[in-house]
Amino acid sequence: MQQATESAGWKLLKDVVIPVVIPLIVASWTSLGVVITLRQSTVNTASTNVSQIADGRSFIRKI
Repeated sequence: MQQATESAGWKLLKDVVIPVVIPLIVASWTSLGVVITLRQSTVNTASTNVSQIADGRSFIRKI
C-alpha cells in the first residue's frame, strides 16, 4: 500500500506540479530579469542626465 501511495504522489507531482510550477518559476525569473534590466537602464539614464547637466554647468562657467 505504501508503494501505491508513493507512485500516486509521484504521478500527481509529475502531472500537476511540474507543468504548473516550472512555468511559474520561469515566468517569475523572466519578469525579475526584466525589472532588473529596466532599473539598470533607468539608473544609466539618470547618471547620463546628471553628467550632461554637470557638463552644461561647466560649459556655462566657461562662457
